[in-house]
Order: sequence, then structure tokens, then C-alpha cells
Amino acid sequence: MSDPAGLYVHVPFCLRKCPYCDFYSTCNLHKVDDFLDALKQELSMRLPSRPCPATVYIGGGTPSCLPPAQLSKLLSLLSNAADLSAAAEFTVEMNPADVDSTRLAILREAGVGRISLGVQSFDDRLLKTLGRRHDSAVAGRAAEDIRRHDFSLGIDLIYGVPGQSMATWQSCLHQAMSLNPEHLSCYELTYAAHTPLTAQVQSGALTALAEDPIAEMFLHSSDWLRAQGYDHYEVSNFACGRPQRSQHNQRYWSRLPVIGLGPAAHSFDGRQRWANHADVAAYVASLKQNQAPEASREQLTTGQARTEALALGLRTRAGVSQDLLNHFPKAACLLPRFQSEGWLRRQDQGWQPTTEGLLRADGMAREII
Repeated sequence: MSDPAGLYVHVPFCLRKCPYCDFYSTCNLHKVDDFLDALKQELSMRLPSRPCPATVYIGGGTPSCLPPAQLSKLLSLLSNAADLSAAAEFTVEMNPADVDSTRLAILREAGVGRISLGVQSFDDRLLKTLGRRHDSAVAGRAAEDIRRHDFSLGIDLIYGVPGQSMATWQSCLHQAMSLNPEHLSCYELTYAAHTPLTAQVQSGALTALAEDPIAEMFLHSSDWLRAQGYDHYEVSNFACGRPQRSQHNQRYWSRLPVIGLGPAAHSFDGRQRWANHADVAAYVASLKQNQAPEASREQLTTGQARTEALALGLRTRAGVSQDLLNHFPKAACLLPRFQSEGWLRRQDQGWQPTTEGLLRADGMAREII
């Protein structure tokens, strides 16, 4: 893989598993040292020439749940393997319950500039439904502490939660804006298979919101946040100006190279995509044998690459080019309808989704494909 690529590190540990989450993680923190030893080996394998990554993102799991000594060790391993000072953006995910001056000082010393804070809601009742470890007061204090340590602040929220109303969602947005984040992510709750929250809905213990109120929350978020000066640049993402957009996540949407490290991490070099074992024990065992910890690898065909570019492009305000759409026979008859419905607009040499189009981005892509 040629430099510069983005660098992603998956820290597969949580103090407890949220009932809606299907990302790989374990609550067995006794495995952290084994993970760090294996990560050191993977770093030497994947980054033999100490590259200068374009962006760095540490996610999970819950990276901030690591004790300070182990968090410091993780960051030292990365800085020894790559020149992190050259990265245009260095982000770490944090749970509000973990934010303290010790961890923030460690992150600042390592060169981290951006914190993605997993608030999810400022409604304590909904936070209990989502199984979060913090309440709204803790979230507010965490954001203020992050500000005092001079980090750029990103806040993650979830809408479409059982029991949520438009009024509670509006209140959540207002509370988030009172903290003046540079970035805001508003994710629709999804019901992943085999998660406790999905089981609660299937059993009738919780009632999922209908599609219409969820769509209204999406459209309200876009209208209101844009009125506050935020740029709705991707289906779920808002930035206070173009420079505050998530440069790392834009690499995924633009299909640019990313090296993924750690259990369950995914990598892409522009042609191939591969995934590590989604299991700490298997990940550690592979690297102890000096083997790449890969569970799968795929060489993309030209058709697959075009399909990905279409689906991802329609989820961004940048949209897709007419040249790309020319490779999909159904596009010629569908584009006029999408335009007349107000979902797409013609722009230069391509098509851009409107706010209503962002809401329907996945559906439009399916029809075209």
C-alpha cells in the first residue's frame, strides 16, 4: 500500500456491551496486555517503514476504557511505528464516563487533536434504554473537560430510539449545540441481528419507532443544524465548516486507502479489501505465529468498485459523476424521476442528493444498481 494511507486502530474492549451494538468487542480487560503485544507485532508487519499516515483514528469498542497506563502504551506503540505528527487529523473515541484529566493529558501529549464523544442522547431515560454508562450531566461535564484541554470536539447522537419523540430529539440537539461541537454525527438506530435490543423489540418489551417519525427526525436535524451554520456533508454527519469535516471518515466514503489494525479491523488499498479476525484470541494467536491476522480478503472487480462508488457517493453532498452513472443501464430512466421528486439535482458533471435525497440515498442506489 502506497503512502499516505489512513490508519485505523480497533480497540476491542468495553466495560460493558451496549445492547444495540454489533461492533466486535469483549468485556474481558484481562486480555488487554495480550492485545497490545499482538498489536505491536501487527504494526511491525503492516508498517515496516514507519510511514506518515494521512489520518489516524482509534475506535472500538471503547478505547477510553483502557486504564491510563495501557492507553499510554497503545499510543507509544503507534508513535514508534508511524510518524503521527504528519497526520492531518488524529481522532480518538471516548465514552463520557471515561473522560478525566489524566486520560486527556495522555491523549494531548500523544498529539491527538480530536475527540469523538459517544454521548448518544442527553435524555437519561433513553440512555438507560441504550445501556449507556453515563447520564446527561456526565456527558456535559465530559464535553467541557475536552474543551478545557483544547481538543476539537465531535459529538455522536442516536435518533429513532424506542420511546423517543420529536420533542425529546429537538431537546437533545439543542443541548448538543450548547456545547459548540465542531462536528456532530446523528445516527439512526439500527436493529442488528442477535443484539439484546433487537430481542427486546422482537419480544414486545420495546416498541420500535415507525418509519415516518424517524424520517421527520432526520429532516428536522438537517434543516435545523444547517440553520445553525452546520454543513450536512454526509447522511449522518454535520460539520461546523468544511475544515471540521471528518477527514478520516471521508477516506472511506471516497474509497481511499486505509490500513486497519486490531481485531475486526478492515483495510482497503484501492483494489483489495481485507478483514482481521473478529476475535482477540484468534488475532493474538495468529501474530504469535508471525502470521497476518486476516480472516478474509477480497479482490474487487471493476463492477464492484463502481457499485461501491455509487452507493457511497449518493450518501454525500458531493454526489456522483455522470461518467459513473453511465455504467448503470437503469440510471438513464431513473434520474429524471429522482430529479422530479426533488431527490437529486443536476450539478456540473454529475448529480447531487438534496436533503430528501440523502434520506433516500440507499433506496436510490438499490434502484440504479
